[in-house]
This record gives sequence, structure tokens and C-alpha cells, in this order.
Amino acid sequence: MSDENNLLHHDHQQQGPLCPTRSVAKDDRAMFWRRVRSFATTLYVLTGAGVIYLFSSYATQLRDRLGYSQLQVAQLASTGNLGLYLGGPPVGFLIDRFGPRPVAVTGTVLMFFAFAAIAQGYASGTAPIGAMVLAYGILGLGSASGTLSSIALNVKSFPANVRGFAVGVPVSFYGLSAFLFVQVKQHLFAATPEGITGFLRFITAFLGLGIVVAVFGMFEVPMMASSEIGGSARRLEESLVADDENDDASSSSSSSSSSGIEDVDDSGTVTDASIVMYLKRSRSWALIAIFFLGAGTGLMYVDTFYSLNETF
Repeated sequence: MSDENNLLHHDHQQQGPLCPTRSVAKDDRAMFWRRVRSFATTLYVLTGAGVIYLFSSYATQLRDRLGYSQLQVAQLASTGNLGLYLGGPPVGFLIDRFGPRPVAVTGTVLMFFAFAAIAQGYASGTAPIGAMVLAYGILGLGSASGTLSSIALNVKSFPANVRGFAVGVPVSFYGLSAFLFVQVKQHLFAATPEGITGFLRFITAFLGLGIVVAVFGMFEVPMMASSEIGGSARRLEESLVADDENDDASSSSSSSSSSGIEDVDDSGTVTDASIVMYLKRSRSWALIAIFFLGAGTGLMYVDTFYSLNETF
């Protein structure tokens, strides 16, 4: 009887806090909540990054208060878009080199100081066009940094079966950012004495808070969770007992991948990773043309909507 009690006591100790199963479950929960926190952070950062598209909602007041011509106002809008799109390649390189978090924090800092300069210039009533052009260029660069780093973070942190959702929801906040802030403007600042000045200061404060949110909330979570290790081990075991033909095919695929032509994602799908292969596809050029023609004209219309409305 004493031996049975000792055995039961031993089994109970194995099920304690040091049990590997419970430790794995605890690590999974910690990673899950870390992913949730990072996901919520990207929602905030991308909402702030979308203020670049808010320009048309105050462009007319900016022109009248600072005495700019319509051509100068269009120059401000174009500079912001140039900073946004031309900043994409170097920002992507920095994300690959240093990770999403440092780039996101830098982007939020750039957006805060750029928009603070814009708000201050509007409040003072006198702002050199060169200084405002520089501010909008920096705002566009900061928006690109916050956007691309947030997308990269979610792509790296979420498994393939939910990655589309993890990327699509924050991007929708980015696209709806201008709409959300216009509602704030209409309901909170339309009837106030400060008007546009108070609204621009509110946006500045929102972007300033984004720095704190990015610093303390944005962390990359390893994609390989503890619960996925067992499945990976089984896949590895199956690959070791595969026949010679599969081994040869796997070796060929591996050599192609190392040369930069193919890559294998976490779901086991072989995908092209070469820019040369991408540019050889007709649908790739169709996508480039759609973005080049459609996005450009769309942004031009969005940025000049209020001016067109006054004209007609």
C-alpha cells in the first residue's frame, strides 16, 4: 500500500507546475496574448498612418489661412504621396535588416513631428511653403514606415491559416482612417471656436500617443508556437522515411530555393521568391499597371475633392 501511495505521489508531482505539458500550454497562452497585443497595436499605428489621406478635409482652409495658391496646395499633397510611395523600398529594406518594431517606432516619431509642424504652421497663420513641403514629405515617409512595418509584423507573427485576417483587418483601419477622423472633426470640432486648429492638434496628440503604443505594444512573436512543434517533428519524420524519388525532388527543390528561385512557406507550399520570376508573369505587370494608373488617379481625386467640389 505504501508503494502505491508513493507512486501516486510521484505521479502527482509530475503533473505539477514543472510538467512539460503545462509549461507548453502556459507558453502558448503567453504567445497568444502577445500576438493579441501586437495585433491591437498595429490597428492603432495603421489608423494613425492613414492621416496622410486626410489632407483634402482641411486643404481648402489651409490654402485660405496661409495664402497658398491651388498649385501650392497640390504640391503639398503630391509631396506627401511621394514620401509615402518612394519611401517603400528603403523602408522595406530597413524592416528586413532591423525588424518591424524599430521601423514602426521611427515611423510614429516622424509622423508626430511632421504633423506637429503642420498644425503649428496652420495655427500661426504664416508658414513657408518649403517648410510645409518638407513636413508633408516626412509625414508620407512616416506613414510608409508605420504601414509596412505593421503588415510585416502580422505576416511574421501569425500562422498561415489566419494570416489573411491578421493583415486585412489592420489594412482596413488604414483605409478607413480618413473617414473616422472626418467624423471626429464633424462631431467634435465643427462647432468649436478653434475649429481646424483644434482638429489638427487632436491629430497631433493621437500620433504622439502612437509613439508610446508602438514602443510598448509592438513585439514580434515567433511563428512556430510550442503546439506546432509536434506537427513539425512528425513532418520531419515522414520526410526521413520518404522514398528515393521524393528525396531527390526535395533536394532539387531545396537547391532551387537556396538559389533564390523558390521558397517554402510554413504550410508546405512552394512559392516563387525571385523578383525575376515575378516580372516574367503577365499578371504581375497587370497588377503594377492597376496600382500605377488606378492608385495615382484615385489619390489625385481624394486630395483635390474639396477643391473640385467648390469649382463645380
